[in-house]
Amino acid sequence: MKVGGGFARRNGQIYLDIIIQNNSQNVLTEFELQFNKNIFTICPAHPIDVASLNPGQSYTGSVLLCFDGPAPDKITPFLHIALKNNVKVHFFRDIIPFKLLFSQDGLLEKRDFLTQWKSLPKSEEFTRNVDNIASNNVEMISKHLANHNVFTVTITRLPKEAPTRHVLYGSAALLNGTTMLIEVIFMLDQPKSCKVTLKSTNPAEYNQFANALSSLLTG
Repeated sequence: MKVGGGFARRNGQIYLDIIIQNNSQNVLTEFELQFNKNIFTICPAHPIDVASLNPGQSYTGSVLLCFDGPAPDKITPFLHIALKNNVKVHFFRDIIPFKLLFSQDGLLEKRDFLTQWKSLPKSEEFTRNVDNIASNNVEMISKHLANHNVFTVTITRLPKEAPTRHVLYGSAALLNGTTMLIEVIFMLDQPKSCKVTLKSTNPAEYNQFANALSSLLTG
């Protein structure tokens, strides 16, 4: 069996587009698609729509994805996918499609960012220390995050005598319309660590987004 495909966003929803080719001598049946625990709790919204494939036949289709899966045991940018049939279970690994999960319209103007940041009380902030970051080059990190629709609003460079090196302020918009305000502080004395602070009108999204951002910063 040969499998190909990729993730796509259509009308605000995420799909797994998949192609299955039966290049074996067996009739393949009992197809089932499963995802491992992942930081976005992504899972199939419905079973894969293929009943059987005779030798030489192929299937092309799409599986709608939802966010109702179990919470992960650890933070990782990968999706582990299992495709089962009556003969064998096939395992695949792919990078979580962050760019599809965040809106392209997530960049705030600096004035709007400051207004929203100041309007949200400090008591509703979410803070996390992230270790083993891939780089403490803030410009490189900014470009990496932008490739995944997490945008830099401004970067503040502090004096050498300050206990931090750079502070990156950014924003992102989730597909459900939630805007996430981001502060990332890079430490002079801890070059492999940073401190992330989030603010939003929807605190229920903090943990999931923090997991995603941590994965991007360390990946």
